Amino acid sequence: MLGMSVGSNLDVTLHGLVQAAVDLLDAGHGAAAVWGESGTLDRFVQVGVDEITERALGIRPCGGGVLEMVASDGQPLQVGDLTRHPAFAGVPPGHPPAGSFLAVPIRSRGQVVGQLSVTGRAGGQVFTDDDEATVQVLADAVGVAVGNAHLAQEGRRTSESLAASAEVTTELLGSGGTGQALNLIACRAMEMSSADTTCVLVPSDPQLASVEVTDLRVAVCVGDDSPRQQDLMIVVAGSTSGAVFTDRTSRMVLASAGVPGVDSMLGPTMAAPLGPAEWNLGVVVVRRTPGSPAFADTDLARLSLFAENAALAVHLAEGQRHRELQVLAERDRISTELYDHVWQQLFGIGTAMQITRRRMPSPDSEARTGDHIDQLQGVVRQLRQAISDGLPGPAVPPQLRTSLMQMITVLTAGSPLHTSVHMSGTLDDLPPDLALLATEVLREAVGNAVRHSHAEELGITISVTDDLVVVQVTDNGVGTTDTTPGAGLRDLQRRATDVAGSLIVSGARGAGTHLTWTAPVP
Repeated sequence: MLGMSVGSNLDVTLHGLVQAAVDLLDAGHGAAAVWGESGTLDRFVQVGVDEITERALGIRPCGGGVLEMVASDGQPLQVGDLTRHPAFAGVPPGHPPAGSFLAVPIRSRGQVVGQLSVTGRAGGQVFTDDDEATVQVLADAVGVAVGNAHLAQEGRRTSESLAASAEVTTELLGSGGTGQALNLIACRAMEMSSADTTCVLVPSDPQLASVEVTDLRVAVCVGDDSPRQQDLMIVVAGSTSGAVFTDRTSRMVLASAGVPGVDSMLGPTMAAPLGPAEWNLGVVVVRRTPGSPAFADTDLARLSLFAENAALAVHLAEGQRHRELQVLAERDRISTELYDHVWQQLFGIGTAMQITRRRMPSPDSEARTGDHIDQLQGVVRQLRQAISDGLPGPAVPPQLRTSLMQMITVLTAGSPLHTSVHMSGTLDDLPPDLALLATEVLREAVGNAVRHSHAEELGITISVTDDLVVVQVTDNGVGTTDTTPGAGLRDLQRRATDVAGSLIVSGARGAGTHLTWTAPVP
């Protein structure tokens, strides 16, 4: 019994313990019924019925209401003649004769999860209290085996969930787009939930705010009948998916109305939101075919956590791509302006040099030629500075740039702000103490804007020249006419004064705020 109770195969363990009960009590038939987390029959093992008869009987437990009594009351039951018990609901044709009957509950982690029963003792004898004690010991061993199996299953599913979340994140951080990530989310959600179909629903119009969305579109569908459901429109009002999208609360239903023209009825279903409402990402829905076992509460919790992690990865990846596009657009603008500016300067210098060349040699012409050379060198310096500002490389320390971007991302996460960031100059020349000071100033300024500005746009610029480091934070929020500095501004002023720098805060009520903090570079 001890060896079987720690076995890795639950079905083999159940069969061995039922066989032990039949052998010890000299019974003609024995059975163990185990209920799943959703309350439906999960496993049924019986001994004393040949294979042909067992296939004819199916896996439904015999005894009807008698076994239901044991499961609901949690008390052992001894009956001299099962067919005479008031709760007896009959046995299916072909079942071995019932006669004497003994059933005890199976408990796992303090809950009744099934029952172990024996019937038809040899010679027509009835079962005794000693027999009940023997069967109860075996039932306790079954409970241990069931508990071990559940723990192993939970560990397996948790590991699968973590691996699925990591895979989605890796896909998004790599070259894969959002569409590929949504397809991966659907596939992994279906696998970890043991579902038959999984869909990812997104707003039909992604430009609308979540409260304005009236329809959801099936962006990705995998599993049974997935081609017929791809791109279907689901009305938010009155649907389970719509309710989850509206209140961002996961739901589980035993069965739900099907999609018109696709299914008349859907089986057990779970739906979980992809992140908070402000991200406006959508809903992931998993379902099984009608008649399948219902999902358990742990399945819903696991799906909710996976959807939350996957949504965070999608949101951060989209934000990163948006910032990259902004950087590329800014570089294109700078390149265009630089080309026009430099071309105009070169054209003007070239024209002046042609005029100087036509003149007779003189001290004045030599001086003008020297001026032209100085101007050309100035253009070269401008080109070098533009290259340093516009291209990533050793001129901008990756560790400082990364830490600043991570800090800005954390400070603005969850806020409605549309944030643009521009960094320029030789940040690698900043002394460590000045770099730390600029970081702290930026943290305070951005934090104030997030908490108090009620703005939609936030612009951040960090620039370094030969003699100055400048931090600028601009928003289009409520602004202020109050000239009395709060604790945050006083701290920024003190940090500027300590290094012989300056702090300028300007703005008008309803017209946003512009903050400029400067410090000399030693």
